[in-house]
Amino acid sequence: MAEVNDIIALMRDVLRLKRTVRSGWPYYGVRDAESVAEHSFGVAFLTIILVDELKARGVELDTEKAIRMAVLHEIGESRISDLHLEARIWLGFEHVSKAEAAAVEAVLSQIGDNGKALMELWREFEDGQSVEAVVVRAADKIEMMLQGLEYEAEGYRELDPIFSAPQNLKYFDKIPFLREIVDEIIKRHRANNS
Repeated sequence: MAEVNDIIALMRDVLRLKRTVRSGWPYYGVRDAESVAEHSFGVAFLTIILVDELKARGVELDTEKAIRMAVLHEIGESRISDLHLEARIWLGFEHVSKAEAAAVEAVLSQIGDNGKALMELWREFEDGQSVEAVVVRAADKIEMMLQGLEYEAEGYRELDPIFSAPQNLKYFDKIPFLREIVDEIIKRHRANNS
């Protein structure tokens, strides 16, 4: 059981995400880009919608597990910041993953056993094998692409890597409804840029 001071220390880390900018957007020229916390809220909300829609289509999912994963998915960035795709390529995905796992563990270990349970859930998300992890990983990319469409509506261009990088498209073939969503988003992106 965590002490009050442990929870306060944890939340000081978590609240840092409100002022941590999603670095990919400025990299592609977007000014006043969203924060990691804003992105995480979008992913969590979208996860709720996707889980309900998938359940209605007969997919078995644990709603609470998926939502918890969505809320947790960027928690490590409170320590290592957000790294855009190009930075991850240069640094090496394996090195970034290792650093992020260490950061997540450092943040969550502040609250003892509850933190250990949350760490296991974060690891499951990172492994991307369970149906909940697939849905949340897809929600992460769908939310990013939808934000990209919003930035395009504001006049920003040169955002094609957000919509076309293989790393952003790898969780959509496992569940057809998710593929349908991302295909529509990409279609709209192409229309914006033709």
